[in-house]
Amino acid sequence: MRHLLKFVRNRFPSEFFFLKSVGQPLLFLLFFFFSLTTRASVAADSTTINSTRLFYFIFDNDATFKVDYYYTQGIGVVHYNPAFRKSPINKVLIQPSKSRSEQFYGLAYKYDSFTPTNIRDPNIRLGDRPYASYMFVTQVAGTTDKIRHERFTSSLDLGFLGPATGAGKFQRAIHEYLHHGVPQGWKYQIKTDLILNYNLDYQKEILRTQPLELLGEAGASLGTLYTNARAGAYLRFGWMNSYFSDLGISNKAARSQESLRKFQFYAFGRTQGKLVGYNATMQGGIFNSNNIYTLAPNEISRTVLESQTGLVCIIKGMRLESAVSFISPEFKGSRRHKWMHFNVGFAF
Repeated sequence: MRHLLKFVRNRFPSEFFFLKSVGQPLLFLLFFFFSLTTRASVAADSTTINSTRLFYFIFDNDATFKVDYYYTQGIGVVHYNPAFRKSPINKVLIQPSKSRSEQFYGLAYKYDSFTPTNIRDPNIRLGDRPYASYMFVTQVAGTTDKIRHERFTSSLDLGFLGPATGAGKFQRAIHEYLHHGVPQGWKYQIKTDLILNYNLDYQKEILRTQPLELLGEAGASLGTLYTNARAGAYLRFGWMNSYFSDLGISNKAARSQESLRKFQFYAFGRTQGKLVGYNATMQGGIFNSNNIYTLAPNEISRTVLESQTGLVCIIKGMRLESAVSFISPEFKGSRRHKWMHFNVGFAF
């Protein structure tokens, strides 16, 4: 075992330091949610429940553009599985009931970290973004109408902000290993607080004519982490199945039943405008006011534009996605920011 740990540390330093820093709180969150959700049996009626089991692994980082600030790193896992349909958490999630609809259920994990523009500065950087990090688990429930080409999704996030995420230790360990300027200001990070967020999203096909598909999108979030409303458009161009034919990847059974493509390759672009009511990563959590440094409400940008452009390749049951994400200034005096987004998915 000791030799195995040594091999992992030397071969995959970033992953090793991440698991060492945040492993315990991550395991606690996952155990809590799985204890609620895994009491369900597999769906018997595959005509109304999406039976495809999917895993998505998500990684965001701005190092590709030789920067290390604002939203500097994000890690996520999404698992769609019909077994989650009997979770008691679904009782508080909105799911439109339609005879022609197909329901789906999922569980996700998200870990994000944020820093100011100069992580080597040992002082509080007034007017800059605070250090912040969070991790949470999300229960997802949704409905897809394949006739009207629309999808409605609701989700509930539960987790925490603050030092217990291990983001400071993680970033310091990585920078020490790479000999790339050790961050000095994590002692000023947003303090521990509860994350409880409710999210709604709606997507509707506006235009589809091979090889192009255009969707309209709208959504809102309310809670202790983010409170906002958003709307935008999602454009895809290339060789692809309808967006509403699956949850991003089709399994073998679905492809044979619906004559779906085994191979897909397309470019995409997404733009969303956002009205910001509250952002705990800059303003601090709602229940703990003992933060050393936060931004005042009048310093927060109330309108934010986000966009993403990328490529997707799907071969049978595997999905590879790479994209560049952009965001307009989020507070007074801040800069525009961009980072790379990677997504690997599997259907089984």
